[in-house]
Amino acid sequence: MGAGRLDLTNAADPGVILDPPSLSFGLLLTGTAKTITVTATSVATATETYDLSTLYTGNGFAITQTAVLTGFAVSPISMTLAPGASAVFTVTFGSAAGLGIGDNQGYIVLDGDDHDGHMPAWARVYPPPEEDILVIDSDFSYLIGLTDYRAYYTAALDELGLTYDVWHADAYYNNPATIPDLSHLLAYKAVIYFTGDTYYPDGSFGVSTPLTELDMNRLTEYANGGGIVIAMGQDMSSVLDDSVFDDFVLGGDYLQDSVTGNALPDLP
Repeated sequence: MGAGRLDLTNAADPGVILDPPSLSFGLLLTGTAKTITVTATSVATATETYDLSTLYTGNGFAITQTAVLTGFAVSPISMTLAPGASAVFTVTFGSAAGLGIGDNQGYIVLDGDDHDGHMPAWARVYPPPEEDILVIDSDFSYLIGLTDYRAYYTAALDELGLTYDVWHADAYYNNPATIPDLSHLLAYKAVIYFTGDTYYPDGSFGVSTPLTELDMNRLTEYANGGGIVIAMGQDMSSVLDDSVFDDFVLGGDYLQDSVTGNALPDLP
């Protein structure tokens, strides 16, 4: 959302300036709340009273939008500013009353007699952890009958005493995304992704297959936010197709197709 849209006709006479200019509540576990204090300073030439409210923008930015931004509360709901004066108000986001898991976003609106102001407000809610690990199965055993390697990974996790969920990404082919969104990935301490024997990148068939570009963006964001991604597969570099996720997040560097001349390794 950035700092919001700018009406150039009013840019030279905004009436009020806000610090901070936008509100990011960051990542919040569902059921938790957070409050941010905002300082409003008048740059108008006359005293003005502003009514404070929220506006939901999930359905667009049409001037007819009137829905409130669920889960966000502003206090006080009105303030009067003399020229050059400042006052503070608070914005509280309660995830339990919000729009649910995922992004909650809209505007805080200041409505005055002569001037109007608005600031973007955003929070991302994620669910409580249920299991330790998310196992993303993408070995194409479901799609084209290649060897199914899932049991090797789940057996290792069982041996370690770690809990896990298995996500069959191949079953979600022909979709823009084949793995959960970031809000759900955040519920896990780590993600294990494996490709088995497949070497087909997205675009190899007439339908989309994992990992899609959107999938890799989600894993990139998860890793950048502190999540652990363990990725395995003998031709994984081919599957990820020289992507940002492969090159910069995983640090992959393609050398050659086979280090043993396409024969089985003869060393331990």
